[in-house]
Amino acid sequence: MESKKTNILLLILLLISFAVIAYQVIANGQPSLGEEDMEPEIEVLEQVETEAEEEIEEEAAFCPQVFDPVCGTLDGEEKTYANTCEAEIAGAENLMPGICSPLEACPNDGEPVCGMIDGERTNFENLCKAEAAGANNVEPGSCPIPDELQEAIPSCSDELNPVCAELNGQKTTYNNECMAKEAGATGIISGKCPIGLEGAELSN
Repeated sequence: MESKKTNILLLILLLISFAVIAYQVIANGQPSLGEEDMEPEIEVLEQVETEAEEEIEEEAAFCPQVFDPVCGTLDGEEKTYANTCEAEIAGAENLMPGICSPLEACPNDGEPVCGMIDGERTNFENLCKAEAAGANNVEPGSCPIPDELQEAIPSCSDELNPVCAELNGQKTTYNNECMAKEAGATGIISGKCPIGLEGAELSN
């Protein structure tokens, strides 16, 4: 851990050095430094960052390989760690026993289920995620589509295979037989309606 603190101090010192150089350039009216002038400092900074990341990985390898999850905050976000050792090495704060969210313990596969959340039917990937979300009246399978939505879903394909059919006493061309039947047309024949009959009223 001492080497980690040393690297952090080096980072701080480098940042202070950059700030001092920038101030001197502005105060003396000198042209801004180019990438070539800053290259040595940038290389040192990148090296220190790399070493710090490698040390965190090395230190994590010495943690016990046990699953005793804790929830910690890192960079303002909650994250679950396998154990306290790994959380501390990563620099997490506000450690609490257990996982941050029950959903994290659920697998991403399984049989879909349907459950009630706030009075609305909701689909879940599996039973674990439904229970973790607090769903009630959980049933196997996907939620049924409401009647009002079912009616809005087109049952016919966009296949272009025109047919001519009669609807409300008029000949009309439909893209395919399915669309004609869906519209309630009768007397369906293959092909477009003959020119002159399209839309014309038919005598009884």
